[in-house]
Amino acid sequence: MNVRERHTQKRWARSERGVAIVIAIFTLMLISVVGTALILMAGTESAIKGNYKSAMHAFYDAKAGLEEGRGRLFWPNPNIANPVANCVLPAPGGIVPWTRVCYIVNPSSNEVVNPLDLSATNPYADAEYQQEWGVKVTDAGVQVQQPFITSTSVIPNAGVGGTDIAGPLYKWVRITPRTQASAKLAGDVTDTNPLFYNGMQQLASSGGNPVPNAVQVLTITALAVTPYGSRRMVQYTVAVSPLATALPTFPSALTLDGNGVSFTGPNAGNGNGNGNGGAENTAVGNSSPGGGRELSLERGGDRFRIVC
Repeated sequence: MNVRERHTQKRWARSERGVAIVIAIFTLMLISVVGTALILMAGTESAIKGNYKSAMHAFYDAKAGLEEGRGRLFWPNPNIANPVANCVLPAPGGIVPWTRVCYIVNPSSNEVVNPLDLSATNPYADAEYQQEWGVKVTDAGVQVQQPFITSTSVIPNAGVGGTDIAGPLYKWVRITPRTQASAKLAGDVTDTNPLFYNGMQQLASSGGNPVPNAVQVLTITALAVTPYGSRRMVQYTVAVSPLATALPTFPSALTLDGNGVSFTGPNAGNGNGNGNGGAENTAVGNSSPGGGRELSLERGGDRFRIVC
């Protein structure tokens, strides 16, 4: 190797110095970009899941409010006062006027829930009423029951160690009659006559019941607001089932387990039943003092009493 070749190789070696560090820096930059993208994707996925969870939380809280409103409306026990039914249906068999509004509020501890406060700072304001009826819920012609019916949705002493379990976080439930105007049926925004249900379809009216045995349709609206800031408002349209009206005289059913079991229901006196178990499987029916019917079942010395 001559002197010229040695000098040429040295120049090539000097010109390649620093290439490794450039490649290393470029590789680190590429890894950093990929890592940052993965972190952002994971954060986005977590945010999406959190938003979805909060939205579903608000939806099911509001749905729980609907169920409470419906359950309170059609109270099963006639011997217990029902403030919701008394608000909506003050006269048995009467028609609910379109101006009637009944609220059930569900405040948290030390919280005030007032749907009639329509200020922008009130997160529980009922601005939806105006969308349905064309007037504010605070309008002088609207009949709002006050004070509101309060529901504390807490299951007392049901947790571990007898602690209370907090219920759904819905804030209020509103019950109103349903009309063509509120439902915006056929584009009608002026007809405030009530709608009725005959077991198959909704029927328009001229103020009274259009057909025999039809029942008035009601709208139940619920608002839920979660601690995470999610809001959800949902609605039901409900009506008393014609079957529910007939329940006082609807024949019930009784199932007795065993071979060759027979039962004779009480009419005015006693009824009796027999099975292969003899005294181990007997049924006795009696008239109860209140005019209802009482059924007693015995098996193995245990006696079960049913009053219907």
